[in-house]
Amino acid sequence: MIGDTREVRAVHESGHVCAAWHHQLPIHGATIIETILTGGRAFVGRDFDAALLAAAEATVIGSPVPLRARRLLEAEAITFCAGDLAVKRARALGLLPEALPTDPVARNIAERRLVLEMMDRRERAYEAGEQKMTSDWDWFEDITMSCSATPAEANAYAAWLIARTEALVAQPYFWTPLRALAEALLEREALSGAACRRTIREALTPRRCEEDSASLRRAGAW
Repeated sequence: MIGDTREVRAVHESGHVCAAWHHQLPIHGATIIETILTGGRAFVGRDFDAALLAAAEATVIGSPVPLRARRLLEAEAITFCAGDLAVKRARALGLLPEALPTDPVARNIAERRLVLEMMDRRERAYEAGEQKMTSDWDWFEDITMSCSATPAEANAYAAWLIARTEALVAQPYFWTPLRALAEALLEREALSGAACRRTIREALTPRRCEEDSASLRRAGAW
C-alpha cells in the first residue's frame, strides 16, 4: 500500500473484515503485524475455488454463471477490494493523511523512493525465502475474468463491483465497526475471528452509530 503506516494497515484490514461481515462471510481473524512483503492480513471468506471453476466452465460454453457461485464470488470480490477503498475513503474523510505529496516534484521523489523501497523488500524477501502472496486485486481480477466472456465484459463487471464497494464503504454505518476494529488492531496488533465479530457487534449500537455519523457530518464528511 502507498503511504503504508500502522494506521493505514489497520483501516485496510478492517475494511476487509467489515465487508466480509456485511456479506455474511466467515471471519477468521486479522493482523497488522508486518512481514517483509506484507503489512498485515485479514483472514476472511470461504474457499471459492469451486465457484471460480463453475463460473469459468459456464462462461466457456456460453451459459449463465450459476447463481450460487456468482453470489459468493461477488461477495468475495467486494471483500477483496474493500481494504484499499476503505483507505481511500478514510483519506477523503480526513481520517488518514494523503498517501503522496500534492507538489509535483515532491510527489515524483516520493514515488521513486517507494519503488526503491519495494525493490529492496523483494530482494530481502527472496533472501529470507518469503514468497510473494497473491494480491487483493489479483484475486479480484481472477473473479471478474472467470465470470466474463470477453475482456470488455470483465472490465465493465469490475467497474460495477468497484462501484458497489465504494457505495458500501461510503455508508456511515460501515465506519462505526471499521473504526472500532482499527482501534483494536492498533492496540493489540492481531485479533481472532471471535474478537473481530465481538468488536463489530459491540460497535453496532444505534447510539454509537448515530454519534459517529453526527461527528462525521459535523466534519463535512456527509
